[in-house]
Amino acid sequence: MSALMFDSEFFMLSKNWFIADLVVEFIIHINVVLIEASSAEEAYAKALEVGSTHEDAYTNPDGNLVEVKFRGLRDLNIIRDELAHGAELTYEHYEGLTQNQMDKFIRPKHELALFRIDDH
Repeated sequence: MSALMFDSEFFMLSKNWFIADLVVEFIIHINVVLIEASSAEEAYAKALEVGSTHEDAYTNPDGNLVEVKFRGLRDLNIIRDELAHGAELTYEHYEGLTQNQMDKFIRPKHELALFRIDDH
């Protein structure tokens, strides 16, 4: 059973946005994607469909076959805010952390994925 409970009235809106964590086997990537759906069940089905589009097979420069496989979902959550600058897309909840534990969440700019040289 999911720890997240859904308000059925909330899903009576015409469209909702969800965020899905796709687990793709290719060294292991976690791809976070937007899913547009009218219900949790529709979001789940669409997330699986999007994940399957990540599957691929090709021959690398060394002549070896490389297979990229979609393995499933790590998570699926609703985005409650309107999609706009500053909208909260997802969150994690922690309690009782020490200052040292909290400090470990904070990274300097050069360690953020957007600025890591090895990722580009």
